[in-house]
Amino acid sequence: MRADIYYAYYPYESDSVLTAWLIRKFRDPQALFAGIEKGEHVRIDPKFQINTAQSRFRRSARFTAYESAKKILNIHDPCAEKLVKVSRILEAAPWRKQQYPTITTFERMLHEALPKTPDPSNLDKAFKVIDRFCEKDAK
Repeated sequence: MRADIYYAYYPYESDSVLTAWLIRKFRDPQALFAGIEKGEHVRIDPKFQINTAQSRFRRSARFTAYESAKKILNIHDPCAEKLVKVSRILEAAPWRKQQYPTITTFERMLHEALPKTPDPSNLDKAFKVIDRFCEKDAK
């Protein structure tokens, strides 16, 4: 069976990576993720786009792409809930992130784990950072 490939703008943004994690963790464990350059015109089914103008999982005036995906996919999980605040701070209010050292550290670790190329990949290292962030308070 062929794995679905989801596309997000590259370089990857935290909100898009959190959304990809949500898809992989709760809806499609075989999903792959690839980056496309901003402004690149590629014919991709909107259901396989993350945080692009046509995507159903995109940022709006009220929600981050992550929140949109969580709502659309009807995901209710303690870790997913915890990440709502993270996505809001990083995406919608980045000027406030210095007030949250845990979120600042998370963002740094996430960015260090992102792949250096947009190939269908390999967000696995980034997903492990997210999983560790969730496990940290669960113990």
